Amino acid sequence: MTILPVEGLFGGVDREFAVEELTSIINNVPNQFGLVSQMNIFPMAPPLSTTFFKVERNNWTLNLLPITERGASGTMGRVGKRDVKVFEVPQITHQDQVTVADIQNLRLWGPMAPKMMEDAMSDKLATMARKHFQTHEWHNITMLRGQMRDADNGIVLDVFSQFGIVQGVTAFGHAGMAIDTRYRSIKRYIELNLRGETMTRVCALCSPEYMEFLFTDATIKTAYNQAMAAHAAMVAVNPTLNDQRFGWVFNDVIHYEYIGAAPVLNSDGTETVRTFVPAGEAIFFPLGTTEAAHSYIAPGDFEESVNMPGQLFYAKEERGEFGRSRQILTQSNRLPLWKKPALLVKATILNTAPGSGASGNNIGQNGSLL
Repeated sequence: MTILPVEGLFGGVDREFAVEELTSIINNVPNQFGLVSQMNIFPMAPPLSTTFFKVERNNWTLNLLPITERGASGTMGRVGKRDVKVFEVPQITHQDQVTVADIQNLRLWGPMAPKMMEDAMSDKLATMARKHFQTHEWHNITMLRGQMRDADNGIVLDVFSQFGIVQGVTAFGHAGMAIDTRYRSIKRYIELNLRGETMTRVCALCSPEYMEFLFTDATIKTAYNQAMAAHAAMVAVNPTLNDQRFGWVFNDVIHYEYIGAAPVLNSDGTETVRTFVPAGEAIFFPLGTTEAAHSYIAPGDFEESVNMPGQLFYAKEERGEFGRSRQILTQSNRLPLWKKPALLVKATILNTAPGSGASGNNIGQNGSLL
């Protein structure tokens, strides 16, 4: 009697994944994007073949021209000031493993076939990919707040200091200051700072506390209820609308309540939860821009990818000692960048008592809030 090896019983031979196969798998795992990623606020720029890139600014302005006498010389145009910023793309590397003991005596869900190393590797890659996607969302939202942060909440890149901009900040809750008046001042501030950029409308990503504060205003509560009723009516006619994220509009600003949060594993084994939008805050920014925001993808630090156009993810495996495990390494080299930080406005809920005299505003460099 001939005894077949285990690999032969279930089709195919046990083999190591090639780098290209692993990378293809992790790039095709259904992503777990959050709201900012779904909105594609940071579309991908052409892939880089270097680990850094340059952003050039031309600080030209449109000035008024004086009337001149006929036959007189015209006013001379001036070349705008130009400067270049160099940004290094950060790297995120994650490692895990699948051991023979992890899959021994296990079978696949549904079929009676036993679970093989390739099945366990695909499952592990899916989990690792979701961690990368969640990290991308954290980087996206903190960049929208003007300071891209690492998992430990340390500042990786402060775009306000990089571009010499003072962030526009406004506070709600002043006695005698109507909320719609404050909204108009935010929109004016953003419009003043477009400076050649385009936009379709203003968006606000709101913490639950900020949303609850808004609903204390009767006008906003009415607008929200009307928006919800209109949405329900559209869903009744077209049920596929249930698949769309619902944002409600007030004063032509589209609002999304964002309760995103993710845990971070500390060195002592405890977890710290990072809230994407801080309690009591909202982030205002323009939608429909063309050059204000991009994400930049650099190549991985592997022999196969050196000086080649970067990919969003990379994955490699290495057979463990005596063939008892597979070591997996995944990597992402990505930087989301908001290049016009003067368009980012932070709103807070004023904690001081009404009439205390606090202005609740920070004057921006290229415009001011009322």
